[in-house]
Amino acid sequence: MRKQGRPRIDKNELRGKNDARAELTKKARFSAFVSTSLQPCSLKHNQAILERICGEKAEEKKNKIKGLLAVLRHLQSEHITQDGMEYETSFLSFDDAMEIYFAYQDVAPPFGHHDKDNFTYALLHQDWGLCVYIVYFKRLNKRFIILRPDDCSLEVFLDMICSSGSIVSPERVELDAEKVQSILQTVDTEWDRKVSRVLLSANRSRSEINQLGIDPDNIRADIAKVCF
Repeated sequence: MRKQGRPRIDKNELRGKNDARAELTKKARFSAFVSTSLQPCSLKHNQAILERICGEKAEEKKNKIKGLLAVLRHLQSEHITQDGMEYETSFLSFDDAMEIYFAYQDVAPPFGHHDKDNFTYALLHQDWGLCVYIVYFKRLNKRFIILRPDDCSLEVFLDMICSSGSIVSPERVELDAEKVQSILQTVDTEWDRKVSRVLLSANRSRSEINQLGIDPDNIRADIAKVCF
């Protein structure tokens, strides 16, 4: 339930905040499908930086940082697959992450556009944001938050698989087995490769999945592991 009696905000102040947020999200935008956080620190230092900022902020701001820390911990939590292997979760749906974030501010769903914009701004912020990508998968009509690795850039790869199925120019790069395997080799962990294979196989026939060099017989098991 939303807190009552929030202070009124001057219109000029609100316009200034909205302009600043629009500018930040514009800077972070790689494409229509991918945004990259402006947080410059490495992933391994992200938690320590947010914890330091949290200790310096007033209570209202502190709760927002605590919400971001909770999202980060969920992204870095261990997922144990059916074969007993442990992997870093690495991703959350945008909606699930937003619930975690706003729980620390006593704000419950349903969330409006303003709430979504506020959460996006917090994730992408250069000072207290998370080391993440925000991606929109056209085929799934859904947004996800994915951890941003320190030693490689995934924007081009994510944009390629996110835009699959959308209307694009005729000169787009067509995927084949060689390109897919080459791209998958740039991904850090086997869990991330498994997630990528599942996303690449979405809404494709067995023959189309085969053409990408992915074994369609293994995809069903991979889906069960990924969609926990």
